[in-house]
Amino acid sequence: MFENLHNLNNNVAFIDGDKKIKYSKLQKDVINLSNKIPTRSLFLIICNNSYQSIKNYIASIKNKYISILIDEKVNEEYLNEYISRYLPDFISVSNTIEINTKLYKVLIEDNHNIIYALKTKIDRYFNKDLAILIPTSGSTGSPKFVKLSFNNLNTNTKTIIKYLDITPNDKTILSLPFSYSYGLSIINTHIEKNATIILTAYSSIQKNFWDLFKKHKDITNFSNVPLVYQFLKQLKIKIFENKSFRFFCVAGGHLDYNTAKYIFENCKKNKIRFFIMYGQTEASPRMSFVRPSDLPNKLGSIGRPINMGKFSLINKQKYQKYKKNTVGELVYSGPNVFIGYSNNYHDLGLKSAKYKYLKTGDLAYIKNNNYYIVGRISRIIKCAGIRVNLDDIEKELINYNFHTAIIGTDDNMNIFIENESSKNQVMKILKTRYKIHPKFINIFLKKIPRLKSGKIDYKKLKNYHEKY
Repeated sequence: MFENLHNLNNNVAFIDGDKKIKYSKLQKDVINLSNKIPTRSLFLIICNNSYQSIKNYIASIKNKYISILIDEKVNEEYLNEYISRYLPDFISVSNTIEINTKLYKVLIEDNHNIIYALKTKIDRYFNKDLAILIPTSGSTGSPKFVKLSFNNLNTNTKTIIKYLDITPNDKTILSLPFSYSYGLSIINTHIEKNATIILTAYSSIQKNFWDLFKKHKDITNFSNVPLVYQFLKQLKIKIFENKSFRFFCVAGGHLDYNTAKYIFENCKKNKIRFFIMYGQTEASPRMSFVRPSDLPNKLGSIGRPINMGKFSLINKQKYQKYKKNTVGELVYSGPNVFIGYSNNYHDLGLKSAKYKYLKTGDLAYIKNNNYYIVGRISRIIKCAGIRVNLDDIEKELINYNFHTAIIGTDDNMNIFIENESSKNQVMKILKTRYKIHPKFINIFLKKIPRLKSGKIDYKKLKNYHEKY
Protein backbone atom coordinates (compact mmCIF):
# COMPACT_ATOMS: atom_id res chain seq x y z
CA MET A 1 0.00 0.00 0.00
CA PHE A 2 1.08 3.60 -0.70
CA GLU A 3 3.60 2.43 -3.29
CA ASN A 4 2.64 5.18 -5.76
CA LEU A 5 3.18 8.35 -3.72
CA HIS A 6 5.76 9.54 -6.24
CA ASN A 7 3.72 8.82 -9.38
CA LEU A 8 1.66 12.00 -9.39
CA ASN A 9 3.90 14.59 -7.80
CA ASN A 10 1.73 17.53 -8.85
CA ASN A 11 -1.43 16.13 -7.28
CA VAL A 12 -2.48 17.70 -3.98
CA ALA A 13 -2.54 15.14 -1.18
CA PHE A 14 -3.88 17.34 1.63
CA ILE A 15 -5.43 20.75 2.06
CA ASP A 16 -4.77 22.06 5.56
CA GLY A 17 -6.24 25.53 5.99
CA ASP A 18 -4.67 27.67 3.25
CA LYS A 19 -1.83 25.19 2.66
CA LYS A 20 -1.85 22.68 -0.18
CA ILE A 21 0.49 19.76 0.43
CA LYS A 22 1.45 17.88 -2.72
CA TYR A 23 2.33 14.21 -3.03
CA SER A 24 5.91 15.22 -3.82
CA LYS A 25 6.25 16.77 -0.33
CA LEU A 26 4.49 13.83 1.30
CA GLN A 27 6.92 11.44 -0.39
CA LYS A 28 9.91 13.54 0.73
CA ASP A 29 8.63 13.67 4.33
CA VAL A 30 8.12 9.89 4.38
CA ILE A 31 11.69 9.33 3.16
CA ASN A 32 13.06 11.78 5.75
CA LEU A 33 11.33 9.87 8.53
CA SER A 34 12.80 6.59 7.27
CA ASN A 35 16.24 8.10 7.86
CA LYS A 36 15.38 8.80 11.52
CA ILE A 37 13.26 5.77 12.45
CA PRO A 38 14.40 2.27 11.47
CA THR A 39 12.06 -0.26 9.88
CA ARG A 40 9.96 -2.52 12.18
CA SER A 41 10.04 0.03 14.99
CA LEU A 42 7.03 0.17 17.32
CA PHE A 43 5.54 3.62 16.69
CA LEU A 44 2.76 5.00 18.92
CA ILE A 45 0.84 7.72 17.06
CA ILE A 46 -1.42 9.80 19.28
CA CYS A 47 -3.69 10.83 16.46
CA ASN A 48 -5.29 14.06 15.42
CA ASN A 49 -6.42 15.10 11.95
CA SER A 50 -3.33 17.19 11.22
CA TYR A 51 -0.90 16.69 8.36
CA GLN A 52 1.95 15.85 10.75
CA SER A 53 0.01 13.10 12.49
CA ILE A 54 -1.41 11.54 9.30
CA LYS A 55 1.96 11.79 7.53
CA ASN A 56 3.51 9.78 10.36
CA TYR A 57 0.89 7.07 9.86
CA ILE A 58 1.51 6.94 6.09
CA ALA A 59 5.26 6.73 6.76
CA SER A 60 4.57 3.92 9.20
CA ILE A 61 2.92 1.85 6.48
CA LYS A 62 5.40 2.79 3.76
CA ASN A 63 8.48 2.22 5.96
CA LYS A 64 7.11 -0.99 7.54
CA TYR A 65 6.85 0.28 11.11
CA ILE A 66 4.26 -1.15 13.50
CA SER A 67 1.98 1.72 14.44
CA ILE A 68 -0.33 1.93 17.44
CA LEU A 69 -3.15 4.40 16.76
CA ILE A 70 -4.78 6.19 19.71
CA ASP A 71 -6.97 9.30 19.58
CA GLU A 72 -5.40 12.33 21.25
CA LYS A 73 -8.54 12.82 23.38
CA VAL A 74 -7.61 9.67 25.28
CA ASN A 75 -7.72 9.91 29.04
CA GLU A 76 -4.23 10.64 30.47
CA GLU A 77 -4.43 7.63 32.81
CA TYR A 78 -5.18 5.32 29.88
CA LEU A 79 -2.41 6.83 27.77
CA ASN A 80 0.15 6.16 30.48
CA GLU A 81 -1.19 2.60 30.77
CA TYR A 82 -0.77 2.05 27.02
CA ILE A 83 2.80 3.35 27.11
CA SER A 84 3.75 1.17 30.07
CA ARG A 85 2.25 -1.96 28.45
CA TYR A 86 3.76 -1.46 24.99
CA LEU A 87 6.88 0.68 25.60
CA PRO A 88 6.87 1.97 22.01
CA ASP A 89 10.24 2.79 20.43
CA PHE A 90 8.86 6.11 19.20
CA ILE A 91 5.86 8.30 20.06
CA SER A 92 4.26 10.91 17.79
CA VAL A 93 2.23 13.43 19.76
CA SER A 94 0.91 17.00 19.71
CA ASN A 95 3.06 19.43 21.72
CA THR A 96 0.12 19.94 24.09
CA ILE A 97 0.50 16.42 25.54
CA GLU A 98 3.31 15.63 27.97
CA ILE A 99 5.36 12.44 27.68
CA ASN A 100 7.51 10.96 30.47
CA THR A 101 10.99 12.39 29.80
CA LYS A 102 12.58 9.82 32.14
CA LEU A 103 11.83 7.18 29.51
CA TYR A 104 11.77 9.28 26.33
CA LYS A 105 13.79 12.01 24.65
CA VAL A 106 12.80 14.42 21.88
CA LEU A 107 13.85 13.16 18.44
CA ILE A 108 12.02 15.49 16.03
CA GLU A 109 10.03 18.70 16.51
CA ASP A 110 7.77 19.31 13.52
CA ASN A 111 5.47 22.32 13.77
CA HIS A 112 3.07 21.40 16.61
CA ASN A 113 4.03 17.73 16.53
CA ILE A 114 6.85 16.08 18.50
CA ILE A 115 8.34 12.61 17.97
CA TYR A 116 9.91 11.10 21.07
CA ALA A 117 12.38 8.21 21.11
CA LEU A 118 12.74 5.60 23.85
CA LYS A 119 16.05 6.24 25.63
CA THR A 120 16.87 2.56 26.16
CA LYS A 121 16.46 0.24 23.19
CA ILE A 122 14.51 -2.98 23.81
CA ASP A 123 15.33 -6.10 21.81
CA ARG A 124 12.10 -7.77 20.80
CA TYR A 125 10.59 -9.75 17.95
CA PHE A 126 7.53 -8.62 15.99
CA ASN A 127 5.33 -10.68 13.71
CA LYS A 128 6.47 -9.91 10.14
CA ASP A 129 2.86 -9.52 8.95
CA LEU A 130 1.86 -7.00 11.62
CA ALA A 131 1.13 -3.47 10.36
CA ILE A 132 -1.01 -1.62 12.91
CA LEU A 133 -2.73 -1.87 16.27
CA ILE A 134 -6.03 -0.07 16.49
CA PRO A 135 -8.67 0.18 19.25
CA THR A 136 -11.80 -1.93 18.78
CA SER A 137 -13.82 1.10 17.60
CA GLY A 138 -14.28 2.08 21.22
CA SER A 139 -12.85 4.49 23.78
CA THR A 140 -13.59 2.64 27.02
CA GLY A 141 -9.94 2.45 27.97
CA SER A 142 -9.31 -1.24 27.40
CA PRO A 143 -5.64 -1.99 26.63
CA LYS A 144 -6.79 -4.58 24.09
CA PHE A 145 -6.06 -3.70 20.47
CA VAL A 146 -6.94 -5.29 17.15
CA LYS A 147 -3.87 -6.44 15.18
CA LEU A 148 -4.16 -5.83 11.45
CA SER A 149 -1.67 -7.07 8.86
CA PHE A 150 -0.39 -5.30 5.76
CA ASN A 151 -2.44 -7.76 3.71
CA ASN A 152 -5.60 -7.03 5.75
CA LEU A 153 -5.29 -3.31 5.03
CA ASN A 154 -4.21 -3.71 1.42
CA THR A 155 -7.00 -6.07 0.34
CA ASN A 156 -9.74 -4.10 2.10
CA THR A 157 -8.47 -0.77 0.79
CA LYS A 158 -8.41 -2.00 -2.81
CA THR A 159 -11.88 -3.53 -2.47
CA ILE A 160 -13.35 -0.25 -1.17
CA ILE A 161 -11.62 1.73 -3.92
CA LYS A 162 -13.13 -0.54 -6.54
CA TYR A 163 -16.76 -0.44 -5.42
CA LEU A 164 -16.69 3.31 -4.66
CA ASP A 165 -14.74 3.93 -7.89
CA ILE A 166 -12.30 6.35 -6.21
CA THR A 167 -9.98 8.14 -8.67
CA PRO A 168 -7.11 10.67 -8.45
CA ASN A 169 -9.71 13.38 -9.19
CA ASP A 170 -11.66 12.72 -6.00
CA LYS A 171 -11.63 15.12 -3.08
CA THR A 172 -13.06 14.41 0.36
CA ILE A 173 -13.11 16.09 3.75
CA LEU A 174 -11.85 14.06 6.72
CA SER A 175 -14.61 14.36 9.30
CA LEU A 176 -13.76 11.29 11.43
CA PRO A 177 -10.73 10.57 13.64
CA PHE A 178 -8.26 8.26 11.92
CA SER A 179 -7.71 6.25 15.10
CA TYR A 180 -11.22 5.02 14.27
CA SER A 181 -11.09 2.30 11.59
CA TYR A 182 -13.74 4.02 9.45
CA GLY A 183 -11.77 7.28 9.41
CA LEU A 184 -8.58 5.35 8.69
CA SER A 185 -10.18 3.68 5.66
CA ILE A 186 -10.94 7.11 4.18
CA ILE A 187 -7.24 8.00 4.37
CA ASN A 188 -6.13 4.63 3.03
CA THR A 189 -8.42 4.68 0.00
CA HIS A 190 -7.82 8.29 -1.01
CA ILE A 191 -4.05 8.30 -0.54
CA GLU A 192 -3.73 4.95 -2.31
CA LYS A 193 -5.40 6.56 -5.36
CA ASN A 194 -3.50 9.87 -5.11
CA ALA A 195 -6.74 11.73 -4.37
CA THR A 196 -7.12 14.82 -2.14
CA ILE A 197 -8.15 15.04 1.52
CA ILE A 198 -9.24 18.27 3.23
CA LEU A 199 -8.10 18.33 6.87
CA THR A 200 -9.97 19.95 9.73
CA ALA A 201 -10.10 19.76 13.51
CA TYR A 202 -13.78 20.72 13.50
CA SER A 203 -16.47 18.18 14.30
CA SER A 204 -19.05 17.58 11.59
CA ILE A 205 -21.79 18.84 13.91
CA GLN A 206 -20.09 22.24 14.28
CA LYS A 207 -21.01 25.26 12.14
CA ASN A 208 -17.33 25.88 11.30
CA PHE A 209 -17.12 22.46 9.68
CA TRP A 210 -19.98 23.24 7.28
CA ASP A 211 -18.57 26.68 6.54
CA LEU A 212 -15.35 24.94 5.45
CA PHE A 213 -17.39 22.38 3.53
CA LYS A 214 -19.18 25.11 1.54
CA LYS A 215 -15.86 26.84 0.81
CA HIS A 216 -14.62 23.77 -1.12
CA LYS A 217 -17.15 23.52 -3.93
CA ASP A 218 -15.25 20.70 -5.67
CA ILE A 219 -15.65 18.06 -2.92
CA THR A 220 -16.68 14.81 -4.62
CA ASN A 221 -17.64 12.59 -1.68
CA PHE A 222 -18.54 12.56 2.00
CA SER A 223 -18.42 9.75 4.56
CA ASN A 224 -19.79 9.78 8.09
CA VAL A 225 -21.75 7.97 10.81
CA PRO A 226 -25.56 7.77 11.18
CA LEU A 227 -25.71 10.54 13.81
CA VAL A 228 -24.33 13.10 11.35
CA TYR A 229 -26.81 12.12 8.63
CA GLN A 230 -29.61 12.49 11.19
CA PHE A 231 -28.19 15.93 11.96
CA LEU A 232 -28.19 16.82 8.23
CA LYS A 233 -31.82 15.75 7.92
CA GLN A 234 -32.94 17.55 11.05
CA LEU A 235 -31.32 20.88 10.10
CA LYS A 236 -31.93 20.41 6.36
CA ILE A 237 -28.32 21.38 5.59
CA LYS A 238 -28.03 21.84 1.84
CA ILE A 239 -25.13 19.77 0.56
CA PHE A 240 -26.80 17.68 -2.12
CA GLU A 241 -26.88 20.43 -4.73
CA ASN A 242 -23.09 20.50 -5.08
CA LYS A 243 -22.60 19.54 -8.73
CA SER A 244 -19.20 17.93 -8.14
CA PHE A 245 -20.61 15.32 -5.72
CA ARG A 246 -20.29 11.69 -6.81
CA PHE A 247 -21.20 9.70 -3.68
CA PHE A 248 -22.12 9.66 0.01
CA CYS A 249 -21.21 6.86 2.44
CA VAL A 250 -22.60 5.88 5.83
CA ALA A 251 -21.19 3.26 8.23
CA GLY A 252 -20.47 2.91 11.94
CA GLY A 253 -23.92 1.84 13.14
CA HIS A 254 -27.54 1.49 12.11
CA LEU A 255 -29.04 4.33 10.04
CA ASP A 256 -32.75 4.59 10.76
CA TYR A 257 -35.12 4.03 7.84
CA ASN A 258 -36.50 7.60 7.62
CA THR A 259 -33.06 9.19 7.54
CA ALA A 260 -31.79 6.64 5.03
CA LYS A 261 -34.79 7.34 2.80
CA TYR A 262 -34.24 11.11 3.09
CA ILE A 263 -30.56 10.83 2.10
CA PHE A 264 -31.33 8.41 -0.73
CA GLU A 265 -34.08 10.59 -2.21
CA ASN A 266 -31.88 13.68 -2.18
CA CYS A 267 -29.01 11.72 -3.73
CA LYS A 268 -31.27 10.29 -6.44
CA LYS A 269 -32.63 13.75 -7.26
CA ASN A 270 -29.08 15.03 -7.79
CA LYS A 271 -27.70 11.88 -9.48
CA ILE A 272 -25.41 11.03 -6.56
CA ARG A 273 -24.68 7.46 -5.43
CA PHE A 274 -25.45 6.56 -1.82
CA PHE A 275 -23.57 3.69 -0.13
CA ILE A 276 -24.84 2.10 3.08
CA MET A 277 -21.93 0.09 4.49
CA TYR A 278 -21.28 -2.35 7.32
CA GLY A 279 -18.02 -3.21 9.03
CA GLN A 280 -15.99 -3.77 12.17
CA THR A 281 -12.44 -2.92 13.12
CA GLU A 282 -11.58 -6.64 13.10
CA ALA A 283 -12.46 -6.69 9.37
CA SER A 284 -10.10 -3.83 8.47
CA PRO A 285 -13.01 -2.57 8.51
CA ARG A 286 -15.43 -3.16 5.60
CA MET A 287 -17.51 -6.35 5.30
CA SER A 288 -20.50 -5.42 3.15
CA PHE A 289 -22.38 -2.63 1.41
CA VAL A 290 -25.75 -2.06 -0.22
CA ARG A 291 -25.38 -1.57 -3.96
CA PRO A 292 -26.84 1.86 -4.92
CA SER A 293 -28.83 0.08 -7.64
CA ASP A 294 -30.58 -1.94 -4.88
CA LEU A 295 -31.99 1.22 -3.28
CA PRO A 296 -34.60 2.08 -2.16
CA ASN A 297 -35.82 -1.54 -2.08
CA LYS A 298 -33.03 -2.66 0.24
CA LEU A 299 -33.17 0.23 2.73
CA GLY A 300 -32.66 -1.29 6.19
CA SER A 301 -30.27 -3.91 4.83
CA ILE A 302 -26.48 -4.12 5.23
CA GLY A 303 -26.32 -5.45 1.69
CA ARG A 304 -24.07 -8.21 0.40
CA PRO A 305 -20.47 -9.10 1.31
CA ILE A 306 -17.60 -7.32 -0.38
CA ASN A 307 -15.41 -9.00 -2.99
CA MET A 308 -13.59 -12.05 -1.51
CA GLY A 309 -15.78 -11.87 1.60
CA LYS A 310 -18.48 -14.26 2.76
CA PHE A 311 -21.28 -14.14 5.33
CA SER A 312 -22.82 -17.10 7.14
CA LEU A 313 -25.53 -17.37 9.78
CA ILE A 314 -24.44 -19.56 12.68
CA ASN A 315 -26.19 -21.40 15.47
CA LYS A 316 -24.02 -20.28 18.38
CA GLN A 317 -24.61 -23.37 20.51
CA LYS A 318 -24.06 -26.02 17.83
CA TYR A 319 -21.98 -23.85 15.51
CA GLN A 320 -23.93 -25.06 12.51
CA LYS A 321 -25.16 -23.04 9.58
CA TYR A 322 -28.76 -21.85 9.65
CA LYS A 323 -31.10 -22.16 6.73
CA LYS A 324 -32.18 -19.07 4.79
CA ASN A 325 -34.74 -16.69 6.34
CA THR A 326 -33.77 -17.88 9.84
CA VAL A 327 -32.19 -15.50 12.35
CA GLY A 328 -28.68 -16.48 13.45
CA GLU A 329 -25.39 -14.93 14.47
CA LEU A 330 -23.77 -13.19 11.51
CA VAL A 331 -20.20 -14.35 10.92
CA TYR A 332 -17.77 -13.20 8.24
CA SER A 333 -14.77 -14.72 6.50
CA GLY A 334 -12.30 -13.12 4.09
CA PRO A 335 -8.67 -11.97 3.67
CA ASN A 336 -9.40 -8.77 5.60
CA VAL A 337 -10.12 -10.59 8.90
CA PHE A 338 -7.65 -9.49 11.60
CA ILE A 339 -4.69 -11.55 12.84
CA GLY A 340 -5.43 -11.40 16.58
CA TYR A 341 -5.77 -9.20 19.65
CA SER A 342 -3.00 -7.65 21.72
CA ASN A 343 -2.82 -6.61 25.38
CA ASN A 344 0.90 -5.76 25.58
CA TYR A 345 4.07 -5.81 23.47
CA HIS A 346 4.68 -9.50 24.16
CA ASP A 347 1.59 -10.25 22.02
CA LEU A 348 3.15 -8.53 19.01
CA GLY A 349 5.49 -11.41 18.30
CA LEU A 350 2.79 -14.08 18.27
CA LYS A 351 1.97 -15.91 15.05
CA SER A 352 -0.92 -14.56 13.01
CA ALA A 353 -4.20 -16.04 14.19
CA LYS A 354 -6.13 -17.71 11.40
CA TYR A 355 -9.81 -17.20 12.14
CA LYS A 356 -12.26 -19.40 10.28
CA TYR A 357 -14.97 -16.88 11.08
CA LEU A 358 -15.17 -13.39 12.50
CA LYS A 359 -18.11 -13.41 14.91
CA THR A 360 -19.82 -10.04 14.53
CA GLY A 361 -22.05 -10.32 17.61
CA ASP A 362 -25.00 -9.29 15.41
CA LEU A 363 -28.15 -11.34 14.85
CA ALA A 364 -29.29 -11.31 11.23
CA TYR A 365 -31.24 -13.02 8.49
CA ILE A 366 -30.86 -13.16 4.70
CA LYS A 367 -33.52 -12.19 2.17
CA ASN A 368 -33.02 -12.00 -1.59
CA ASN A 369 -29.21 -12.21 -1.15
CA ASN A 370 -29.12 -9.19 1.20
CA TYR A 371 -28.55 -9.39 4.96
CA TYR A 372 -30.66 -7.67 7.61
CA ILE A 373 -29.56 -7.14 11.22
CA VAL A 374 -32.22 -7.55 13.91
CA GLY A 375 -30.18 -7.15 17.12
CA ARG A 376 -27.03 -8.02 19.05
CA ILE A 377 -26.13 -11.10 21.07
CA SER A 378 -23.52 -9.31 23.16
CA ARG A 379 -23.62 -6.27 25.41
CA ILE A 380 -21.83 -4.00 23.00
CA ILE A 381 -23.54 -0.98 21.48
CA LYS A 382 -22.39 1.95 19.36
CA CYS A 383 -22.79 5.60 20.31
CA ALA A 384 -22.09 7.91 17.34
CA GLY A 385 -20.17 5.07 15.72
CA ILE A 386 -18.00 4.43 18.80
CA ARG A 387 -18.27 0.89 20.13
CA VAL A 388 -19.02 0.74 23.87
CA ASN A 389 -18.95 -2.36 26.07
CA LEU A 390 -21.69 -1.97 28.67
CA ASP A 391 -20.11 -4.55 30.96
CA ASP A 392 -16.82 -2.62 30.95
CA ILE A 393 -18.60 0.58 31.96
CA GLU A 394 -20.50 -1.11 34.78
CA LYS A 395 -17.23 -2.50 36.16
CA GLU A 396 -15.52 0.86 35.88
CA LEU A 397 -18.36 2.67 37.68
CA ILE A 398 -18.05 0.16 40.54
CA ASN A 399 -14.51 1.51 41.02
CA TYR A 400 -16.18 4.84 41.85
CA ASN A 401 -18.61 3.05 44.21
CA PHE A 402 -21.50 3.49 41.78
CA HIS A 403 -23.48 0.27 41.42
CA THR A 404 -25.40 0.46 38.16
CA ALA A 405 -27.14 -1.74 35.62
CA ILE A 406 -26.88 -0.71 31.98
CA ILE A 407 -28.86 -1.80 28.95
CA GLY A 408 -29.16 -0.20 25.56
CA THR A 409 -29.16 -0.20 21.81
CA ASP A 410 -27.08 1.80 19.34
CA ASP A 411 -27.14 5.52 20.28
CA ASN A 412 -29.31 4.78 23.34
CA MET A 413 -27.72 3.89 26.70
CA ASN A 414 -30.08 3.31 29.63
CA ILE A 415 -28.49 3.38 33.08
CA PHE A 416 -30.31 2.25 36.21
CA ILE A 417 -29.15 3.61 39.56
CA GLU A 418 -30.50 3.15 43.09
CA ASN A 419 -29.26 6.44 44.56
CA GLU A 420 -30.41 9.67 42.94
CA SER A 421 -27.45 11.60 44.37
CA SER A 422 -25.09 9.67 42.09
CA LYS A 423 -26.88 10.70 38.87
CA ASN A 424 -24.81 13.80 38.06
CA GLN A 425 -21.52 12.11 38.94
CA VAL A 426 -22.27 9.09 36.72
CA MET A 427 -23.19 11.41 33.85
CA LYS A 428 -19.97 13.38 34.34
CA ILE A 429 -17.79 10.22 34.28
CA LEU A 430 -19.41 8.99 31.06
CA LYS A 431 -18.94 12.36 29.40
CA THR A 432 -15.36 13.11 30.50
CA ARG A 433 -13.81 9.66 30.79
CA TYR A 434 -15.60 7.82 28.00
CA LYS A 435 -16.43 10.77 25.72
CA ILE A 436 -20.09 9.69 25.47
CA HIS A 437 -22.39 12.60 24.71
CA PRO A 438 -25.23 13.07 27.27
CA LYS A 439 -27.81 12.95 24.45
CA PHE A 440 -27.19 9.17 24.22
CA ILE A 441 -27.68 8.58 27.96
CA ASN A 442 -30.89 8.04 29.95
CA ILE A 443 -30.63 7.56 33.72
CA PHE A 444 -33.41 5.85 35.71
CA LEU A 445 -33.83 5.66 39.47
CA LYS A 446 -34.88 2.09 40.26
CA LYS A 447 -33.97 -0.81 42.50
CA ILE A 448 -31.82 -3.10 40.36
CA PRO A 449 -33.48 -6.54 39.96
CA ARG A 450 -31.25 -9.58 40.45
CA LEU A 451 -31.43 -13.28 39.73
CA LYS A 452 -31.07 -15.91 42.46
CA SER A 453 -27.41 -16.14 41.55
CA GLY A 454 -27.01 -12.49 42.47
CA LYS A 455 -26.44 -11.47 38.86
CA ILE A 456 -28.38 -8.53 37.42
CA ASP A 457 -31.66 -9.52 35.78
CA TYR A 458 -31.26 -7.63 32.49
CA LYS A 459 -34.41 -9.19 31.04
CA LYS A 460 -36.51 -7.56 33.76
CA LEU A 461 -34.80 -4.22 33.16
CA LYS A 462 -35.48 -4.47 29.45
CA ASN A 463 -39.15 -5.26 30.08
CA TYR A 464 -39.37 -2.34 32.53
CA HIS A 465 -37.79 0.04 30.03
CA GLU A 466 -40.06 -1.07 27.19
CA LYS A 467 -43.10 -0.62 29.45
CA TYR A 468 -42.19 2.85 30.67
